[in-house]
Amino acid sequence: MARERYRDKLRTLHHCAFCDRIGQAGRTDQVHSMVFENSRWAFNRAVERLNARSIYDLWTASCVLSCVEYFDSWENKFNFLFPMLYPEKLNLLHRAILESKAAEYKRETLDANDIPYVFNALNDATAQRASLLEGTDDPSTRIRRMLSTMAHQQIRLQESLFLDRIGRTFAILHEIPSTYRSELRSKMGAKFFDLDQASQEHIGLLVPEFLALGYSLIVLMMKRFKDNITISSELRAYTSVQGKEGTQRRADTIKRIIEESKNVRTNFTFRAQDLVLQGSPILTLDKISTFLTLLSRTTKQLRTLMRQNPVYSEGLIPDRLNPLERYPIIRLENDTYIIPNLRHLDTAATELIHYILQEAYPNNEY
Repeated sequence: MARERYRDKLRTLHHCAFCDRIGQAGRTDQVHSMVFENSRWAFNRAVERLNARSIYDLWTASCVLSCVEYFDSWENKFNFLFPMLYPEKLNLLHRAILESKAAEYKRETLDANDIPYVFNALNDATAQRASLLEGTDDPSTRIRRMLSTMAHQQIRLQESLFLDRIGRTFAILHEIPSTYRSELRSKMGAKFFDLDQASQEHIGLLVPEFLALGYSLIVLMMKRFKDNITISSELRAYTSVQGKEGTQRRADTIKRIIEESKNVRTNFTFRAQDLVLQGSPILTLDKISTFLTLLSRTTKQLRTLMRQNPVYSEGLIPDRLNPLERYPIIRLENDTYIIPNLRHLDTAATELIHYILQEAYPNNEY
């Protein structure tokens, strides 16, 4: 009985703000009880809804939503549409896009009515975590197992501290090794590890260059966001209402953003040339191209990676790794790029350098 009560509470916690809208569209309450037992089916509903859509439209629409979530959180801790729009939901959306049959040749676009349906399905898919309560372990152990899994996913995607991490990586991988180079060489002898040489060989960039390019790309996307999307004080006040009315207002606002952004979404794509700064020794076309090669893949390549590498199929659906975490930039046609999830770029721009060097030196030289 206790487990049943906990499941009912979990359903309430995961009840998406769009559920009432789906009910109005002809769905019944049976949907929630069914998907609770089969969250894969719920996730597949989202995938199927996206199958006929243009992949370009899906990536650009998700980029706009990610910009709202990410940049508005910089200034206000939580974006003005939280808890309706949050990193975990976007991460699941991008996994659904990769698993869908959306393609470049398709012309159907994501519309306002798709959003509640897809978000609701993704929300139901997270109910799979309740399976972590199963088993013969002590009840407190099972609860901790589920909550720790949820916390890992949510903290991993939400914690930014981007500028702090740039400073830390710069200090650990450049400033300290450079300042104390002779002392380190003397103490380590034959085991001395030359970080500058290693980063040039395996990354093609020095550590300060890699960090500067990541920061510049974040700044470019922030400018594109502020130039094209307006979040007025009136809109913030409109969505700040609590209770059911506030929930409905935030839902309607997300749908409005999707519709009204259609005319400006191309502004969220970019070319390597957009980052070039004349006179800068770092923001050159060659170094920018090297950076983009490291962090970008086509949709086809990402789908292949997700299908062939078992690491992307481990764990529950809402907690699985996403190939966009390793390659956060999508390479489109005509040498253009899009960033579907700014959170993934935020992480990769400071942490990816560690993983590249670790893979290059499997015997722990690094």
